[in-house]
Amino acid sequence: MRTIIVCQLSLVFSAYAALQPPTSLIVTTATSREVKLTWTAGASETNQYVIERRPLDGDTFAPIGAVVPDTNKVLATAYTETGFDPFTAYVYRVRGVNTTPLPNDTSEATNSVTVGPPPYGYTRVVSTPDKLQFETNFGRHTQMALDGSGDPVLTWLVLNPNEDDDFVDSELWFLRWDRAHFKWTEPRKIATVGDISISGPATNVRLAVDSSTGAIAAVFIDATDPSLERVSLVDSTDGGVTWRKRDIATDPAQGFRYPSVALGAGKVHVSFFHDVDGIRYVTGSLADDPTTWSSELVPLTGGGMYYEADSDVALDSAGKPAVAYVVSAEDGHREIFYRPGSAPVVANFSTSYTGDFWQLRLAFSGVNPRIAFLGEMDDHYFEDYDHTLFVLSSNDGGATWNPRVNVASDGNRSLSGPIDVSFDSKGRGAIITEENGGNSDRVQCGLPELALSDESLNWKMCGVTATYTSGAASPNVHFVANDTMYVAFQTPTYQFDPTDPKELAPGVYFWRGPIGFTFPSRPPE
Repeated sequence: MRTIIVCQLSLVFSAYAALQPPTSLIVTTATSREVKLTWTAGASETNQYVIERRPLDGDTFAPIGAVVPDTNKVLATAYTETGFDPFTAYVYRVRGVNTTPLPNDTSEATNSVTVGPPPYGYTRVVSTPDKLQFETNFGRHTQMALDGSGDPVLTWLVLNPNEDDDFVDSELWFLRWDRAHFKWTEPRKIATVGDISISGPATNVRLAVDSSTGAIAAVFIDATDPSLERVSLVDSTDGGVTWRKRDIATDPAQGFRYPSVALGAGKVHVSFFHDVDGIRYVTGSLADDPTTWSSELVPLTGGGMYYEADSDVALDSAGKPAVAYVVSAEDGHREIFYRPGSAPVVANFSTSYTGDFWQLRLAFSGVNPRIAFLGEMDDHYFEDYDHTLFVLSSNDGGATWNPRVNVASDGNRSLSGPIDVSFDSKGRGAIITEENGGNSDRVQCGLPELALSDESLNWKMCGVTATYTSGAASPNVHFVANDTMYVAFQTPTYQFDPTDPKELAPGVYFWRGPIGFTFPSRPPE
């Protein structure tokens, strides 16, 4: 009898020894607003699933929700979370539970999955291929935009990819941050651009994202056919999986230069220079054929005799577009701010020439425009290294403009552009730029060069870090919704020395700074 009892107890114990856990937890989609999880069911005795979460930099999981049977007694194997900080990375897992009085058991956890924005600090998102003869051709004119979740989207140029000295096969490449899988997507070629000009700070390719629809678009000068000048656009409505290419403007005789693009509310806004007439502004529904888009020549105003080539188009916080551009006359040049449908405004007048290489960028602090200008604006341009970068600002939507403000360099370094500019929710501004030449006197910071200001009137130049001093080309800067700063750039380091802690290996880089980023102190030599 005792033997039979022991055997029966052993069988009972075995039946309730362990609840088989659910498996194969995956993230189906993730945005800044919701995370959707699914998994495979575990034991048939399971009548509840508990979802657990911890911050990526934390040690302890805590339950955040549960899945219970519905009215038809069906127990789903999916969960959607909405209560989280979109700028924090989280680790999720799931447990099965049998809540009956006996045994009231909880299973082991599933595999863990990580969801969230990019990590802090430096990430080399694309490595320059080994043994390139001209490594600077890889990653040229890196561009960054932010998607609807505030996550980075990047494009870059690969010039003469087969290194046969024929640039007709130059390419435009793309990747983005995938928060659902906590990684960068695989790089993909999205267009052949041909032998486009890349001299000077202004660029012939630009990138934008429509945060309301998720559409991504890059505009570029298409030089694949020497007999036909074109401004072309490639766009994607599925997160960069598939792309279509369309021409915005064509001319068999006269060239185009320096396109700019902005997206919002399903509309595309483009500006570019056409040799035959000047700066044009083109707009329409991204879903429609570009032949239906409207096109206008922006006003040649302020006493200008001709258009300079560079321009920039941007949307304010209300989604209204504006174009910044330059006109020149015998007595100097003017920076013009133009809201389509309204009268243009002279934002600045300079009696000097614009300089050999110049560039401007337009951004908004709310609805108030800011123009960053790299070039000659005063009589001190050739005197030192501190009169190359300027800021123009308006506090009434662009109707009137404050006197220009000079942004001094970091020591005796020559600022050469390209430049980029962004403003956070509190009006704090950031301008990022290349530097080229000069000497190391008074230099305090690493690269890329970064200027910060709380009110657009007083700017301090330093760097993203005080550590890395290897080249940082084509830098981009954006503030996201929680005022975190994102930076992207190319490092085309010649003869990279991996033993030098101040050098970054060649490639395309992304950097995420902390909230309230302040300039670092330079470490002792």
